[in-house]
Amino acid sequence: MKRLPIVLLIALAVIFAACSGDDAAKTLAAESPVTASSSTSTSTSSTSTTTTTMDKGIPSPINGLLVYDPSLLDRRVIAVKIDNHPAARPQSGLQEADAVIEYLAEGGIGRFVALFHHSDSEYLGPVRSIRPTDFTILARLDATLVVSGGQQWVQNLTAANGVSYMGEGISGLFRVSLDRTWEHTLYANTTVLRENADAYGFDDGLAGALYGIEEWEALPEEPVERVSLDWAPYNTVTWVYEDGSYKRFEGVHALEWIDVDGNRGQLAFDVLIIIEGNQYFYYPPPGDTTRALPAIETTGSGNVYILSEGRMLRGTWQRGSITGYFSFYDLDGNEVAVPPGVPWISFFPAGRSISFS
Repeated sequence: MKRLPIVLLIALAVIFAACSGDDAAKTLAAESPVTASSSTSTSTSSTSTTTTTMDKGIPSPINGLLVYDPSLLDRRVIAVKIDNHPAARPQSGLQEADAVIEYLAEGGIGRFVALFHHSDSEYLGPVRSIRPTDFTILARLDATLVVSGGQQWVQNLTAANGVSYMGEGISGLFRVSLDRTWEHTLYANTTVLRENADAYGFDDGLAGALYGIEEWEALPEEPVERVSLDWAPYNTVTWVYEDGSYKRFEGVHALEWIDVDGNRGQLAFDVLIIIEGNQYFYYPPPGDTTRALPAIETTGSGNVYILSEGRMLRGTWQRGSITGYFSFYDLDGNEVAVPPGVPWISFFPAGRSISFS
C-alpha cells in the first residue's frame, strides 16, 4: 500500500493554494524475510499533483529539500544501520543520505541509521546489527530497516512493533575487500534493497514525517559555530560550522567518507538536531539468557537543540508514542519547525555534557 506523508500533503496544499558485537548474532536470510503489519500513522491520505507543482518541486518530508520527481517521494524509506567503530572508518554513503540518525551503542560508541527516501547509494557501509532503539524511531516512518543481524529477541521485538527489516544473505548486501576485520566489510546498495523489499511485499510508502519542516522566519539570536558532545569517556564528537554546513570531528580528527573510487571528503550536514533522552538498558524477555542492550528514550519529553546557518534554537521536544510525531517548542512554549536541509539527528543521553561556542 502506498501512502503519502502528512507533511508532503500539507506542502502540496500550500502550493495549490498559492498557484490556484553483535557479529555472532543471528542473521536474517533471503529465504526467510521477517515482517510485521505496518504501524498506523496518525494521518494518511492521498492527493494528486499538477505539472505546475512538479515544475516547482515538492519539499521532501525527510529534509525539506525540493524534489522534482514525485515518484521518488511515493516510496518507502530504506534505513540502513552503519557502524562508527574506529575500525569501521571511513564510512561510505553517509554523504548521500537524506538524513542520518545517531544514538549510543556499546562501549560508548555511536551507531548511525542512514535514511534514504528520494536518494539512493550504491556503496553504503559498513552495515551493522539491529538494536532496540531502531524500531522506536523507524515505526513512525514505516521504514524498512537493513541490518547485519542481531539478537533474536531484538529481531522479534522489532517485527512486533511494526518495523520490517532485512539482513545479510540478500542481494543488495555484499562484502568488500578492505583491510578490515570481517564485521566491518558488509556494504549495501539501496536500489537493490528496494527491489528486495518489493519482493517481500513490504509497504512501499512513508507513513509520516518525524517532525515539521519549515523555513525559519528569522534566525535565532544565539550564534553557535562549534558544538561538542561528550557521548562517553574518551568519545567526544565536535561539529564545526564552516562554509554553510556543519563538519564532523571524532575527537580532533575529521570524520571522512570514502566512495567506491577512493574519493574522500569530510562528513558535513546542513542541519543539526540534538534530542536529549534518558539512556537505559533494554532487557531480553524472561528465559532469554542473552545480554541486555543500551537504548535511549524516544518518547516523552526533554531538551532539544536545533542548529542551522550558524545559529541555534534551544527548546523542548514532546512525543506521545513510537508512531507519533516529534513536536518541538521554543523556550516560550511556541511550536517550532526545523529548517530545510539534510539533517544529522543525535539522540543524546540526558545528563551528559554538551558545549556550545
